[in-house]
Amino acid sequence: MPVASPRTQAPDTALSPTVSAHATATDPPASAERLWSAAQAAGGPLVEPDPTSPEHRIVTFLWRDATGPAPTPAPEVLLVLDTITDRHRDALEPAILRPIGGGLRAVSYRLPHDLRASYAFHVAPTIAPDLGRTREGWKGVLGARVPDPLNPDRIPAPGDREVSILSLPGALPQPWRGARADATGEVTRHDVPAPTLGDPR
Repeated sequence: MPVASPRTQAPDTALSPTVSAHATATDPPASAERLWSAAQAAGGPLVEPDPTSPEHRIVTFLWRDATGPAPTPAPEVLLVLDTITDRHRDALEPAILRPIGGGLRAVSYRLPHDLRASYAFHVAPTIAPDLGRTREGWKGVLGARVPDPLNPDRIPAPGDREVSILSLPGALPQPWRGARADATGEVTRHDVPAPTLGDPR
């Protein structure tokens, strides 16, 4: 089976002040509820200032394990953040969300303040850190992605799926995304010479 070529160095993981406060809370269930409510209000990942650089943000991606009758232990969750975590798919461990108490899992990254990228989660009973080394393994990850349940900003993805969109505060605006679906344009024909093919295209 073909093996994927080596990827670039993994992005910086980070220590989120909010997650750190949760880890030391005296009432983990109540703290988890507050943390999840904050993520719901944010509409996706928690975005915090980076105390070391105004050009970066500390971004925390959260997942909540199912409540009630559920597999024990809970499935593992992998963050697939386009152009960021998929660059180190030879060693996926840094992108696997860690249990932080109260049924929550999280992973935090130090990211450029103007980043906009698609992302999703891969949920499986277990996730081998070397799962992405083979083409088939990585295709399996991409084919089973699910969007962030907290984030309503989504776009279509292959396989009749959707992925979520992360837009950090400095990301350039995209006014066309709010364009009316019934807006009309104009089609103009241009003939391009194509001597190799024998006639214009």
